[in-house]
Amino acid sequence: MSQAGDPDLGWETSEQTNLGLSLDLAQKRLHVDVDYFRNNVNGLILDVPQSPSKGIPGNSILKNVGSMYNRGIEFAISGDIVKKKGFYLELIA
Repeated sequence: MSQAGDPDLGWETSEQTNLGLSLDLAQKRLHVDVDYFRNNVNGLILDVPQSPSKGIPGNSILKNVGSMYNRGIEFAISGDIVKKKGFYLELIA
């Protein structure tokens, strides 16, 4: 398969931030995790349709035309409900 080239095609770039906090409470029997993430991606490489009259195989060229972002907060809690010799029960949410 052939692909027409684009001399301006470059690498995708990403700017990321990740922050996290972990807590142990109640004599280390309750565990809490909170995470914040942000990821901005620029210059996504996507197929750009071309006119069939150009004679380009597949009628498309790869170009840096897209961008996307992903942001969010993750929260997790877990705990040791019962922790005795010979028996252990854990909660994960």
